[in-house]
Amino acid sequence: AQHCPPAPSSLPLILNPPGRRPSLCSTAMSFRLVMTFICDVGFVLQDYFDIVKNPMDLSTIKRKLDTGQYQEPWQYVDDVWLMFNNAWLYNRKTSRVYKYCSKLAEVFEQEIDPVMQELGYCCGRK
Repeated sequence: AQHCPPAPSSLPLILNPPGRRPSLCSTAMSFRLVMTFICDVGFVLQDYFDIVKNPMDLSTIKRKLDTGQYQEPWQYVDDVWLMFNNAWLYNRKTSRVYKYCSKLAEVFEQEIDPVMQELGYCCGRK
């Protein structure tokens, strides 16, 4: 059966329905030490763009979600995983940012999998 993606205008409600736990962005923003995700990446990191070729951060994801720039759920999910992958690539495994990113990725999987399943996808991972 062919799956029709939801209308872009409904994605914010689908990905963050009322009455559900706070959105991933809200959860992530409560982590004070994850400021590198919240601020535009590369702002203070001089070599960031030498290492990370396709930057992504939570403020960009939130803006794209709020302004309806995601046409289908996978675009949102891909941006979140891109942000995680960039953090893992740039930061040492022993750093707080790397560890918080790993924890946040676990939370994201737990939260996004049921949402994607409701939309007819297997999960929030490719």
